[in-house]
Amino acid sequence: MFGLCASLWEALYGAPPFPTRAADLVKALLPRAPDPVAPPQTDVPRWLKRVCLRGLARPRWQRYDGMPELLAALESGRSRTPRHLLAGLLQWLVS
Repeated sequence: MFGLCASLWEALYGAPPFPTRAADLVKALLPRAPDPVAPPQTDVPRWLKRVCLRGLARPRWQRYDGMPELLAALESGRSRTPRHLLAGLLQWLVS
């Protein structure tokens, strides 16, 4: 789930959730490191950001247990988002 949420984050925000240099990445994944910061002025809904942040949580026990749980979170938020936007995003991720 972590990898999928990292890819989703990059697709939504146009930047990886963590630094790309190895040393910076190790620091970012340490328990005391801050959560990923979204670039300013994005149109990503807050519920979708929360889904991504949970999937990117450092402690494994805080992440989704599996794909069904992640999909349920996306489906729940989708009911509040125009279908065509989410469908386009998911299609873009798959292609």
